[in-house]
Amino acid sequence: MKKLTVLLIALMYIAIAYSQNNTFTAIVKDGKTNFPLSGASAQVIGSSIAAAADSNGTIVLKNIPSGKQLIEFRFIGYESQIDTFYFPLNQTKPFVVNLIEQHDED
Repeated sequence: MKKLTVLLIALMYIAIAYSQNNTFTAIVKDGKTNFPLSGASAQVIGSSIAAAADSNGTIVLKNIPSGKQLIEFRFIGYESQIDTFYFPLNQTKPFVVNLIEQHDED
């Protein structure tokens, strides 16, 4: 019985560790010019998981829980965008996110 209890506890810890080990990579670009948006941000909605884009527009989010997650992409002067992803992802290539520039209405 003791061995079974130890085994169940070990499996539980493995499941928890696996569920928090998802990484997401995206490249944020201007939707019109296709130029990378350095300094753009992404955040998993409802969490503190967030990151800013490097000079190539690349954002890496780590330790994302498994399951359905909403990620919001933002950059000053652009409309924010929310996309839905299901973790773990089947794709390893970075997702390309094209943000649309905001236009002031007079």
